Amino acid sequence: MATLTVIGGPMFAGKSEELLRRIKNADLAGLTIEAFRPVLDTRQDGIATWRMNSEGEFVVAEKYEPVTVVNSPEDIYTVVGAKEPNMIIFDEAQFYPDWIVDVVKNLIFERLRKFGVLPQEVVVAGLDMWADGTPAGQMPNLLAMADVAIKIRGTCYLCKKPKKPSVMTYKERAGEGQVEVGGFKIYKPACRGCWRPPKK
Repeated sequence: MATLTVIGGPMFAGKSEELLRRIKNADLAGLTIEAFRPVLDTRQDGIATWRMNSEGEFVVAEKYEPVTVVNSPEDIYTVVGAKEPNMIIFDEAQFYPDWIVDVVKNLIFERLRKFGVLPQEVVVAGLDMWADGTPAGQMPNLLAMADVAIKIRGTCYLCKKPKKPSVMTYKERAGEGQVEVGGFKIYKPACRGCWRPPKK
């Protein structure tokens, strides 16, 4: 059976860096890779890491492509069945609908064997909590299913104290709904001491 690794954490903590590290290692080992992201995430193509430039803006530091944008389980099964990858990656898992749990179960429990789909590893990465401090999408269920669960922590952007890692995502003002796709202009990594719920 395939192993399941789930990487969770706040925004700008290093989840994408961990994904890219695993992709590089898989590539060096000669494994085939297929990466997916949900249609709701419209921020950029590929899996990207970011760095801050001299003007204090976040810019892309490194990127992995191609990444297939999917809107249904059938989109995933079609690609996986045709390409038979050794490693399957789901990025921004918090944005997938509830069906992502069944898709991952089918992959790791070899329920798709009849279609010739037998991946060696499934890797999922996503935000573990929304900016209001509640669990993000299906990430709690995916973390519970994982063979390996990794919680990534970064540096609090607000106090910048190394002994107070970012475990939360800070958003100054509430948007129109709980889910608001955005980057550093909207969200900041924060420690528990600095984090506050978004102002309404």
